[in-house]
Amino acid sequence: MTAPHVRWIFARRLEGCSQAAIARMLNERRVPSPGAYDRIRNPHRQQTVWTLRTVEALLANPRYTGRQVWNRQYTDHREAVPGDRRSSLGPVRVWSDRSDWVVSREYTHPALVTDEDFAVAQRITAIGLPDDGNARRYALTGVLVCAVCGRRLDGHWVHGNPGYRCRHGSTSAHRAGDGPKWVYLVAGPAVPATS
Repeated sequence: MTAPHVRWIFARRLEGCSQAAIARMLNERRVPSPGAYDRIRNPHRQQTVWTLRTVEALLANPRYTGRQVWNRQYTDHREAVPGDRRSSLGPVRVWSDRSDWVVSREYTHPALVTDEDFAVAQRITAIGLPDDGNARRYALTGVLVCAVCGRRLDGHWVHGNPGYRCRHGSTSAHRAGDGPKWVYLVAGPAVPATS
């Protein structure tokens, strides 16, 4: 990962871009993902595209503030018999709870983002409810099927009305195939959810 890309990612987040939108922009610009950029340090990464989780991990890493970080991950040997590595199902890397991370107080290398910008980026989250505070219900979720690819349509809010969409195997961060980007079906007027 190069420093200009890290700075660019934090700048987009501070502008309010979602993690998925950042991943999508990086893929569209053909910026090498960590898995593609450094295969020796990332042999576990199969994909060479940016994903939402990759952007999320980068934005949550205090190392970019110029500090050293320990205990972010540990190796779980998945031993069938605890203490007997011969019974291991194979080692896997597991994320430690954030409260278990050890972050140096001193700066150990040049910072790519200020402490203030890092803190702000941590507070930016996806909006859980629409601006009007009403949760949405989609009566036809799981019922409607895309005529293009055969997948079930997802409920999605479209210009103030419930609607349904199919992304044809694309994720929030990566487009799949050459077909239409999305197919939308706008239903009737909005109906707020009741609890």
